[in-house]
Parts: sequence; structure tokens; C-alpha cells
Amino acid sequence: MRFQPLLTLEISHSYYIDGRCPDFEIIPYPCTQQWLRNQRGVMRVLPDRVTLSVPVKAENTPLIALPKSFTLKFGLYLRNPEFALYTNNPLPQPFFYRNWKGVSNLLPFSRTRPDPEAKSLPPNPFAQVRLIHKKGLTAEPARYKLAFNARSLRWAYLIVTDSNNAEYNITAGDVTFNPQNSLGNQPMSIGAVATALAKGNAGKRVVCLTSNKPFACQQAIRKSIILQTDSTAIIKNLPSPKLNSIANLNNEIILYEVIKVFSKPTNP
Repeated sequence: MRFQPLLTLEISHSYYIDGRCPDFEIIPYPCTQQWLRNQRGVMRVLPDRVTLSVPVKAENTPLIALPKSFTLKFGLYLRNPEFALYTNNPLPQPFFYRNWKGVSNLLPFSRTRPDPEAKSLPPNPFAQVRLIHKKGLTAEPARYKLAFNARSLRWAYLIVTDSNNAEYNITAGDVTFNPQNSLGNQPMSIGAVATALAKGNAGKRVVCLTSNKPFACQQAIRKSIILQTDSTAIIKNLPSPKLNSIANLNNEIILYEVIKVFSKPTNP
């Protein structure tokens, strides 16, 4: 028996270098499993997508006639605990996605009533997906896409230095970094982090430089973020802040990174 791909559901995320999102396990609803049995279809699962194929005759028509329109349902189960750190999605869980009138892109929507079929799935899905297919079997499989966007946050660099008067600046393309004097002192504030650094590095000064606009979180390593003093480059490739290095600055969530710049040797 020969099979031909009917459709693919792809999950993408702008955080990843190749755009493919491997963060979910995709589980078909019972109705989708039954549809596959009725059509003698098969489902192939990859880290970022599922492909449904159906058996075809010699002339590449479906062995079992397809309905003009049908709905498939899937549950998405998060398997990457850091997903929320780099994802921009303000909706409350569980999320619901569907493609209106069978279009290619799946978009979020609000449900007023729970889907009773979801009770047959494993508990706590991250999202429930309803996919409408109206294109029949074509030479190339229909592609349906569910896209997540990367979170954008401003950055702060906390420079621990033994210099009392050096002035530091950071260049990063069209993003500028400015000295930040009002840091706050509440728990989880960047000021609290700076205070803790000052206490742990007696006799040293802590300088805070913050970006004038946000950076989109990305898997790729950013290059050419340069720390300078007196127009001299000290570090040519500053590390990006870690995704879990989160602090509050004037009621804004930012990412921060600590950089130590010592002109004199320090005791280990």
C-alpha cells in the first residue's frame, strides 16, 4: 500500500536559529485517532511537526474518499521548562489555537466552554489545537503553521570594577547603553542585585548600564557587543544575559549580566 502526505502541522519559534520549535509533544485527540483509522492513515511525529498521510490508488487519488472538510484536534504538551523565559505570549493557559475557515496559519482564540474531548487527553496540556482542512489531497501536502514569537526585553550590564573613576560604555549596533543611577532597592530589583554584588566585592564599584531598547531573545550567540572605556575596547564580545537572570527596573522586567573588570590582580 502506497501513502501520500496529506497535511503537515508545523510549530515554529523565532527564538530558534532554524525557526523550528522542538519544545512540545504533539498528541492527537481521540477523534483524530479515529479519523486516521477510518482513512487508514498514518501520522509521523517529528520534534517540531506532525505529518498525516493517507493511502492512495495508482492514480494518486485517496484509497478512501476524503470529506470536503474535516477537523483534526491535537494537544500540545510542553517539555521544555524554559519555554516561558524566551516566549512572548500573554494569554493564560491553556491556550487554544485554530485556523479560521481552513487558512494556513493557526491563531489563538478564546473558548467560552471547555472541550469535553480534552478529558480523554493526558492532563495539563499547554495548548489545544483545532485544525480545519478543506484542500483535499494535493501534489504537495498542505502546510499549517503555529508560530511563537520570541520575548523582547531590555538588558542591563552590571560592571564590577576596582577603578574609582573609569567611565564605561557599551556599543551593540544601533542599541545604546546608558548609565542607570536609580536602580531601586526592592527584592528582585536590579538595585538589590547591585547591592549584593557590592557587598560581595568589598572595595569595588558597581556600574549599571542599561540598553535604550529591548533585544529579542534568540538561540544564536550575539556578537560585537563591546565594552569600552576611554574609547578603548576592553571586551569585544560581551556575553548575552542568561534567560533566567531576571530583575526589575522601575516596574519593568529586564535581563542582566555581571561583568568583572579589574586592573589589579585579585586573590582567588
